[in-house]
Amino acid sequence: MTSVTEQISRIASKVNRLIRELHAAERENERLRAELDGYRSRERELTERCRELEEQIAVVKAVRGNLDDAGRKDLEKRLNQYIKEIDRCIALLGK
Repeated sequence: MTSVTEQISRIASKVNRLIRELHAAERENERLRAELDGYRSRERELTERCRELEEQIAVVKAVRGNLDDAGRKDLEKRLNQYIKEIDRCIALLGK
């Protein structure tokens, strides 16, 4: 039978090993969180770029006259939104 001192020593050794593993897992978790934040930031950038390119495609189609009825209505809607935003900005500047 092992002595109490040996049992306590083994338990302490296992606890220390678990603490080291916990710290390693915490560091890995932080690294992965930072990596995820980077990916989310990149996703936002790419989504914004995609939106800009879609708008450019719509403008090119409008210039070429390749718009169908739905595209024409979408362009008119977008232009009306821009006009409203410009009017709002002018009104704010006039105050």
